[in-house]
Amino acid sequence: VMGSICDSLSNDIPLVDAESKTIQIYPNPFSNNISVRSLYALYGELKVIDNLGKVVYSCKVSENSTFDLSFLADGNYFIEIITKDWVARRRLTKI
Repeated sequence: VMGSICDSLSNDIPLVDAESKTIQIYPNPFSNNISVRSLYALYGELKVIDNLGKVVYSCKVSENSTFDLSFLADGNYFIEIITKDWVARRRLTKI
């Protein structure tokens, strides 16, 4: 969604699709954990953003990471991976 708070967080860094950077974020939907895998070196920050644009979780991410998100309420979230060169965003559903 253009013009959302998510877009304003990183105006100088291009928004890309996670697949274009060969990043896998799975499973989707998820119930407890998500995994982030990349074929290439990945160093950045992972943010979980709720439907209101509030960051509900943030941490460092690398090419092979797993995150416990069992504390989140069921619903839809955006997962952003932010590096110095790009931002990848994916919508995930917690069940």
